[in-house]
Amino acid sequence: MGVDLSRQEQNDYSLTRALLASATGDWRDAGLEREASDDIRKRLGREPGPGGFFLPANLSMRAPYVTSGTSTGGALVATNLLPSSFVEVLRAKAVVFNLGPTQLTGLVGNVDVPRRATPASAYWVAENGTITESEGTFDKVSLKAKQIAAVSNYSRLMLQQSTPDIELAVRSDLAAILALGIDQAAFSGSGSNNQPTGILNTSGIGSLALGTNGGAITLDAMLDLRGKLTNANVSAVNGAYIVNEKTYTALAKLKTSGSGEYLFAPEGNTPSPGNLSVISIHGCPVVTTNLLTSSGTKGSGTNLSTAIFGNWEDLMIGQWGALEILPNPYGAGFNNGSVDVRAMQTIDIAVKHPESFAACTDIVTG
Repeated sequence: MGVDLSRQEQNDYSLTRALLASATGDWRDAGLEREASDDIRKRLGREPGPGGFFLPANLSMRAPYVTSGTSTGGALVATNLLPSSFVEVLRAKAVVFNLGPTQLTGLVGNVDVPRRATPASAYWVAENGTITESEGTFDKVSLKAKQIAAVSNYSRLMLQQSTPDIELAVRSDLAAILALGIDQAAFSGSGSNNQPTGILNTSGIGSLALGTNGGAITLDAMLDLRGKLTNANVSAVNGAYIVNEKTYTALAKLKTSGSGEYLFAPEGNTPSPGNLSVISIHGCPVVTTNLLTSSGTKGSGTNLSTAIFGNWEDLMIGQWGALEILPNPYGAGFNNGSVDVRAMQTIDIAVKHPESFAACTDIVTG
């Protein structure tokens, strides 16, 4: 949940300062951070966990390291450190929120969204003829609060010796951990073990098979995947493809049979909104993330990739409250002064219509 912080206040806000204050109970040097948490608490109408605080949603986030070793944070506080050149870990890309899903925020209880399942029927009748009665049917799409969380550990020195660049690293890692977890759940959440049900495990989505043991990706196959939606009366105007990098590379290599020219030359395509992609198919961008598997199997086929086409506004993401940060100064690290930090977010994911998504899970990409 956001608060009305000015640009300067956003720059001045320090997560590490708030964590140190929360861990010690002394907020005298963290007035801005406490004021922001209190504002969110008043809007939500509830308290954070004991000793915890609420974090404004319009700040980006990141999880911790210690100064005892170079790879875990020591390099960030060295004498001649260049924190502005911080080398980040290689991650898959989080893309779902950039595709325009329907976000339901500020939820409190579990949610049922009514849905028309079947329409009524119209009939031609003779003059003074009797009209046949018909009614549509209804069902619902349910969202139930589920929690995604991460726990990390900060040394006491890390909190005390932080620089603006370390602060950015702390924020961005926490955000990336949870964002990638939410994206993974949106694609392939099992619906069990406290996970949401992702698109690939939603009953009734469209399915395209390329072969007994899988098959190569083609432009025709991508169009057939799109056709699974349009043939079910789903608009593809705001549709987008999601593929992994191996599939994207295979698409980028496709050539015409006659002249041998690339089908998707970058100079011949206009990047989609948000610069998500330089390849588009009939106006629908092809967006990449390696959260989609490239290790599937079918028959004797191995290392098979998955692609999804969808009308992404028909993906609903329910959000309860704000991202909560809770430090625990009395955990396992009590004897060495380290602080455990827990980040938690409460969400659920569902699709409005299964027909709004289609998947191909047997793409041969090597």
